[in-house]
Order: sequence, then C-alpha cells, then structure tokens
Amino acid sequence: MANHMDNGLGSVIKSLSDVVMPAIDPADPIAKEQLGLAIEFLAFLRERLDLVMPQLEYELDQNRALAHAALDIVDAPRGQALAKAVSAVRDVHCGKSSADDLRQASRAIAEAVDELVRQLASDKSGLRARVERAVIERSAELLAFERSWYEPLAVDVDMGALPHYSTYLNVAAYNQGMRS
Repeated sequence: MANHMDNGLGSVIKSLSDVVMPAIDPADPIAKEQLGLAIEFLAFLRERLDLVMPQLEYELDQNRALAHAALDIVDAPRGQALAKAVSAVRDVHCGKSSADDLRQASRAIAEAVDELVRQLASDKSGLRARVERAVIERSAELLAFERSWYEPLAVDVDMGALPHYSTYLNVAAYNQGMRS
C-alpha cells in the first residue's frame, strides 16, 4: 500500500519548490526566504513522519521519569496532585494510544510538575531547591534529544557531540507495541 502521507508531502514540497518558488517576485526576498523555510520544515516532517509516535512515547517516558524523581523528594501530601496526574495517564503508551493522547499525557505531567515547583516557591527548607535540581537533571536528556531531533533545521548552532536522535528512541519497542 502506498504511503499517502509521504507521497502527499513529497508532492507539496515539489510544487512549492518547482512552481511557487520561481514565481515569487525577486524584489521580495523575505517571501522567498519564508517559503524556503516552509519547504525545509515540510521536508523535515516528511523525514521524521514514521518516528513521530516513538518520539512522543520517549517524551512521555521522560516526563514520567521527571515526575517520579520529584515524587521521590516530596512527601505524599505535597506530591498528591503530581502522583494523581501520573496515575491518570498510566495506561497511555504507544500501540494503544493516539498521538494526541501521548501529547496530552506528557502535557498533564509537565503541568503537574510545574505546579509542584510553584507550590514550593515559599519553601525555606531546601525542598524546593532539591526538586528544582531534580527537574533540571531529569530534563537534560530530553533537551539533548530535542536538540538532536531538530538538528536538520539548524535551530541549534552548536550541536557539539550530541548523539543522533535515534539513539534516544526505542523504535523497535514501538513497532512491537503496534503489533500487539
């Protein structure tokens, strides 16, 4: 069966590149630049299309790990809302959930972590600092992944020695989950 998403994106990219780009008024370099950026992003999306679900699963796993790191630090009453958010999305995972479900689950956990940090704003015991440190430490891998994921768009001018984005994704597990 043909991959209609891939074919459709390829057709749009070709049309924009071969028909629209040459028709842009040479006196309008900003329009040409913006169309070039749009074409570049569509090509990026086309390249990553089959990896979107593993990417979303990875991000959800990272947010869950971040939440558990924070929950390991705070007492049960302070962590109640965060624990509830994590529990509410326990059954959300690839192969059984939509992309939107994965995004919403990640967002719910991230918002609950943010809320916990805000609640600790007036804490003088050092608890807030410990939670913030855990959030920063747990966020480092996700940030490295995101920098690697968006590398083709040259968003990050200093890629350094970041691993390839595929080293973060468990594509095989995702594919296995889809067959289950």
